[in-house]
Amino acid sequence: MAAPRPGERFMDLAAGTGAFSKALRETEPEVRIIAGDFCIPILMRMPAALGRRIGADALNLPVRTGVLDGWVIAFGVRNFSDPSRGLREMNRVLKPGGRGLILEFLRPEDSVFGWMYRQYLSRWVPLLGGILTGSFSAYRHLTTSIQGFLTRPAFRNLLETTGYRIESIRELTFGAATAILVRKNT
Repeated sequence: MAAPRPGERFMDLAAGTGAFSKALRETEPEVRIIAGDFCIPILMRMPAALGRRIGADALNLPVRTGVLDGWVIAFGVRNFSDPSRGLREMNRVLKPGGRGLILEFLRPEDSVFGWMYRQYLSRWVPLLGGILTGSFSAYRHLTTSIQGFLTRPAFRNLLETTGYRIESIRELTFGAATAILVRKNT
């Protein structure tokens, strides 16, 4: 969805070990990638060949204004201490008309599926995730952060009020995850 072109400069925010950087590189081998994460030990696990790695807090990016063609972020906005501030900061570093791709878990809406998803989140995710990984607290945090985040309509509104035009939305895994392509308003 981000569709990088040769020579474009993209930032992978909350990059972790570089899964999104790898996907960008596979989509366009000539894209220039800056991978940023505030957790340096995790970021150092990303293969250096994927792109430049920098310690970065999305609320205060160490990037000049208007230099990026795009950015990608997977499951990070929900964990910002101030999502509005982070999205404005991410807008700041984009060139006019630049684009961003957000992959995120949004809070389930009030519907039959939403009720089923909330049951799954509150009961099964912490239990199964904890059993499989031994980290019950990480999966309780995942559940809490999703249920405390914004619904799809509220997130769309936040994106629009922080300077973006929504280009497309793709629901994944029956709507449990959502991919949103945005473009900086010019």
